[in-house]
Amino acid sequence: MGSFLIGLLVLAATIYLGLIYLSKSILMLAIAEALIMLLSFCYLWYQTRRISGKLNIPISVLEQGSTLRGQVILSCTTRLPIGRISMKLRCRRRGSSTGKSFRLDLKKENFELPLKGVGCFEVELISMRVYDLFGLFFMVKCPKGGELVLVLPSLHTIPVRLGEGVLHFYGDADVYDELRPGYDPAENFGVREFRDGDKLQSVHWKLSARLDQLMIRENSLPRACPIVLFLKDAIPEEYAALSFSLMDAGCPHYVCWQSVSHSELLRARVDDEESFYGALTEYMRDGDLSCSLDLEEEYAGKYRGEQYLRTFVLDRYTRFAEDEEIVV
Repeated sequence: MGSFLIGLLVLAATIYLGLIYLSKSILMLAIAEALIMLLSFCYLWYQTRRISGKLNIPISVLEQGSTLRGQVILSCTTRLPIGRISMKLRCRRRGSSTGKSFRLDLKKENFELPLKGVGCFEVELISMRVYDLFGLFFMVKCPKGGELVLVLPSLHTIPVRLGEGVLHFYGDADVYDELRPGYDPAENFGVREFRDGDKLQSVHWKLSARLDQLMIRENSLPRACPIVLFLKDAIPEEYAALSFSLMDAGCPHYVCWQSVSHSELLRARVDDEESFYGALTEYMRDGDLSCSLDLEEEYAGKYRGEQYLRTFVLDRYTRFAEDEEIVV
């Protein structure tokens, strides 16, 4: 609407000059200016309600040092000719009140933006300027919504040495070892022939009768997590290095953080690369930077009776040296 305010000032000045000099030509010019402004206002009022814009970012998870590529998709439900459209976008780190803003014209719907650092970034379409056919006046439309973009850290490994307690840790879990039998009768590991020392309670009687020899049913071994990582605004590079190194050493572990969307403690299990990246992206997207909860106390109350050997509390000050060996 700022352009119309300037137009009104110009119109007032034209009328003032026409009245002072009693000039019909100047007054006719003022009438023409008023008609142009009125027509432009009606045209823009109609067009801004028929035009909408939406951000489209095909790849929202990027590696560190990558360039963000996206586009603004315009939707128009009017048959009237469209004037120039200028769009203002803003990119900022999640939780920050400031960010980088830039403008796009209708002819440049595609954009590229290098993202510095690691973390979760918000890309928003702040406003759209819809100009009239003369390019003199415009109205501003403020779309709602944006897109989250994750920039994942470059991984570096930390030397990790697993102690006997971690290697032979036993506990309850919903995940079972695929290579070793265990003690949990809730899940079958497999069936094998009878050996000296096997208990009769483990005999698979139906299969033994069918094969005419004693067969033993082996129970599964739960893969419990001996390590728990508590994230309190943890630096993604440091958390990722520790979690990946533990996973790479064959140590399953839990990752816990305070969720923004749920306002409670969330937990993710890490066993392999798929679960590692799943936990990393979920934390970067939904982790609460302020973290008002006492995560260890909340964990103890939510998962009562659960055993673990060691915890790591990672915050914004936690750093791990690449050559520093961690013994767990």
